[in-house]
Amino acid sequence: MQRAPLSLPALVDPLHGGESTASSAALARARSHVVLERKFADRDAVRAQLMDAEERTRAALLAAKRSKERAWRARMSGSPYGINLVAESERIGEEMRVRGALEARRQKAEERRREEEARSVVQQQAEHQVLARLHREKMMVMAEQKRLRALRDVQRSEARAAAAAADVRRRVADASPEIREQRQAEWTRRQTEHRRETERRKREIAGRQRAKQQAVLLRDAARHARHSPGGGGGHIDYHDDEY
Repeated sequence: MQRAPLSLPALVDPLHGGESTASSAALARARSHVVLERKFADRDAVRAQLMDAEERTRAALLAAKRSKERAWRARMSGSPYGINLVAESERIGEEMRVRGALEARRQKAEERRREEEARSVVQQQAEHQVLARLHREKMMVMAEQKRLRALRDVQRSEARAAAAAADVRRRVADASPEIREQRQAEWTRRQTEHRRETERRKREIAGRQRAKQQAVLLRDAARHARHSPGGGGGHIDYHDDEY
């Protein structure tokens, strides 16, 4: 920091035309003080200039050093000697270890997925076989129920025919021999026609039942083939003789 220069004090009185010893000493000290102040001010100014120059020189040297470092860094960027080989080897090993762990995890997940798919396919096939067996059992039960109903109808018809025959025989027994013979012939004829009609109805009912069962089996087989895995891998073979 520069100091302000001091002016010499006017200690001489021109009216009296003389100086005392004390005044001379004070004047000398004042002049010395002023000279010292000026020297101090000059020294401070020179020091400030030197410090500024030194700061500028240091900044220029630092900028030049950084520029050279950047240039050398750019020049040596592809050099193997500028790389920490141990750290690079450790990094590569770590990457390979992590990559191997990820690959092993992916393979395990893929194996689990394949096992689940295989288990699902086996389960679907088992369910398909169970459904097919249940369907066959259901069709057998339905066919047996229809057969029993048809047999019951036939038995009822035969019972009604037997009752009618008994009534005819009773009425024929009270008639004359000629009338009895005519009635017996008529009864025989009617009984033969009734038996033929009964057999025809049995065959017709059985034929309708077989046709309906075959249609139902074909429809269910087509439905199971559409919903089975593989689009037809679970073919169901039905035979009429099972029923």
